[in-house]
Amino acid sequence: MFLYLCSMKKDIVGFPSYYALSTGQIFSKNRLKYCGHNGSKPHILKEKQLKGRKVKSGYLSVILYGTIIKSFRIHRLIWEAFKEKIPIGKEINHKNGIKTDNYIENLECITHTENMRHAEISGMVNHPKGENNTQSKLLNDEVLKIRMLYKSGYNISKLAKDHFVSGTTISRIIHRETWKHL
Repeated sequence: MFLYLCSMKKDIVGFPSYYALSTGQIFSKNRLKYCGHNGSKPHILKEKQLKGRKVKSGYLSVILYGTIIKSFRIHRLIWEAFKEKIPIGKEINHKNGIKTDNYIENLECITHTENMRHAEISGMVNHPKGENNTQSKLLNDEVLKIRMLYKSGYNISKLAKDHFVSGTTISRIIHRETWKHL
């Protein structure tokens, strides 16, 4: 509860029945709901924190009801409530890599390239290298053999023909632009 007392509160634009806390939570406000046979009996719905549901990608998502009903990723709502509208071509990154930690200080607005670089540096993305990559047409031993044969005098076009790949692929292997891990 102490965390909520030390947080800032901002309304969610376009959804007046909801607000966000800088600590990363979304709340519904107290509101009247009309029920009964003809919808004439008012019923007070008390303010409550929306739980959020973890989606396949690992982010928390909530559904907001207003003039439209829409699902939102919580980290995007928090960013837009406390900072600015997310520009086209930008994404919201979780600095600590924890997709459920939506505290405003943990969020930053960056490009997709920067986001992928952050994920790779942080160890959140593992790009399989060499023969472990499903796109690989060569095995690790073949690459080592290509480098050895080139040093002994084989030309690139012969190596390409023998291994059923392009000359560009052979050149990039020889100059260590690809298969750098070997």
